Amino acid sequence: MPWWQAILFLLGLACLAVWGIVKLAREVRKALGV
Repeated sequence: MPWWQAILFLLGLACLAVWGIVKLAREVRKALGV
């Protein structure tokens, strides 16, 4: 696998992780009623 493909893959994973954390944070905030 070329290095640029590995970088794109890591960037995609990072974006998914951030999106998941934001979604989780919103759910927690809604559950706490903040």
